[in-house]
Amino acid sequence: FKGTGDVVPLTHGFTIPTDSWQHVVITRTPVTHTVTVYLNSIEGSTAVWNEAFSPDAVGTSYNGGERKYFDGRIANLALWTRALTEPEIQSIYIQGFTFSLIGDDLLNGLYHYWEMDDIENCCNDATDRGKKLTKTNAGGMETGI
Repeated sequence: FKGTGDVVPLTHGFTIPTDSWQHVVITRTPVTHTVTVYLNSIEGSTAVWNEAFSPDAVGTSYNGGERKYFDGRIANLALWTRALTEPEIQSIYIQGFTFSLIGDDLLNGLYHYWEMDDIENCCNDATDRGKKLTKTNAGGMETGI
């Protein structure tokens, strides 16, 4: 996480399998600033993070002069202005999340949504906010993910 100060590492507490898709959700409750990591709808570790959140980069971190890159693929990315509930996280994990098919409950607080496995519209925000991501150092794009 990158805030107004240093990068804050978050230990998730999971052994993440390789060579298979994983559903990762990170929530942060507004009042307590508690950050919780979920892997495939299972709650992992929590931490308190008091700094302001700024989604400046996806799949990379910068800490003390050293840049690190995510070694994997990201199919979709969604940001909400609220912490999703555990039932909402489980629903997305079981049913999948497609912007055009979601119900009003999940639209509540949806701030940005990018389908990164859509080559033609990759990096275009599907919400009315229109924030476009810029690809840098990205490998080849794939469909059908």
